[in-house]
Amino acid sequence: MKLGERINKILENRKFLIVFSVLVSIALWVYVEHSLNADIDSLGIRAEVQYLHPELIADRKLVITGTDTDDVTLKFSGKRSVIAELYKQDSVRITADLSNITSSGLNMVEYSVAYADGIDPKAVTIISRSVNYISVQVEKLFEKQLPITVLYSGLNVAAEGYQAEPTVFSPEKITVYGPQSVVESIESVRVDVRRENLTKSVTEDLPFTPLDADGNAVKSDLLSFDRETVGVTIPIRLVKEIALTVNLIQGAGASAENTVVTISPEKITLSGDAEALGSLNSLTLATIDVTKFESFYTTTVPIVIPNDMSNLTGVTEATVTVTVTGLETKRITVPGMNFQIMNETPGYTATLITTSVDVAVRGQGRTVETVKAENIRVVADLSEFGDTTGTFTVPAKVYLDGQFGDSGPIGDYKVTVHVEKDPGEQPASVRR
Repeated sequence: MKLGERINKILENRKFLIVFSVLVSIALWVYVEHSLNADIDSLGIRAEVQYLHPELIADRKLVITGTDTDDVTLKFSGKRSVIAELYKQDSVRITADLSNITSSGLNMVEYSVAYADGIDPKAVTIISRSVNYISVQVEKLFEKQLPITVLYSGLNVAAEGYQAEPTVFSPEKITVYGPQSVVESIESVRVDVRRENLTKSVTEDLPFTPLDADGNAVKSDLLSFDRETVGVTIPIRLVKEIALTVNLIQGAGASAENTVVTISPEKITLSGDAEALGSLNSLTLATIDVTKFESFYTTTVPIVIPNDMSNLTGVTEATVTVTVTGLETKRITVPGMNFQIMNETPGYTATLITTSVDVAVRGQGRTVETVKAENIRVVADLSEFGDTTGTFTVPAKVYLDGQFGDSGPIGDYKVTVHVEKDPGEQPASVRR
């Protein structure tokens, strides 16, 4: 067989071709590995610094105010294939441990270099660094309590007929932490509220802005606060004008037709809960008995408002004047024979010391003129004296007996009685 035919036969053999391809691949790999994957130096590879244990800084009442760099640039030496891996994102990690910082001032912190999984640290060598240490400036942590203010940016916070009361904050103050130089520049925090035409109280949590003495916002990454929001309550209260009134006990000819009441002021303006104040139309100041005076009475009474309401007018007293018109008053001396004693304690005898009382009777002129002394009865009630003995002045009620229309006695009356125990009688308290 000729040589050419042998070669063609070998090349046509499938198994030979497979073995030949594998041998060629191995040869090429050996060539690349030894010829092309040579040792090389990388360009600068930059990695951000990650700080470990920052919470210990705050626990030690310290605060980091600055660092000389936030990243480190490294150059490496190694096989081309390994260096290529280092260029991938997050293949190189820089960490700096802050746990050894225990005091304020400038601290030089060492950092560590770590690699992503799959990269052998022994396969690379760091040949240069942008910095050997990280400079960390630390100050003592300073704290300050700040008052809270509010800025309403809407048109009308309360709707027509309502009033916005002073804003209530929870908590009442905010605590700020940070470097003393920054913290001392802050004077307050402000909550911005944009609400309009409210008819009821509103409570919500809102963010706040630290302000300096000139009202400018203070922005610093070195500051921290004891909370992120403030509870803000906007109390909204109904505003309503309320009439002032008095209750009248009529009698002795006085009625709604001939009694004139004037109150100064006539009305006051209140603010309060919408439901409670909404149902209130008048405020009763006092009860006046028109049988206690002849034709004219004036007094000053306090204006007592319901709980949880505010008197926006500011007036705390009202002058009340009551005038009875169109009636006549007749004064009659009533003799002792027209006196009576009621509710004497058994075993005790009461003797009237008072022998006459001047009684005023008011009513229509012609009717009053017909009233005589014998038509008037004066009654002393001793029900509250029990077995007390001695001489007492007691209230007396005056009655008009007969048909005299609406006429009746006016004023207050008293009589004097003497009470003594009957001979041989035990005190009432003992008998009971």
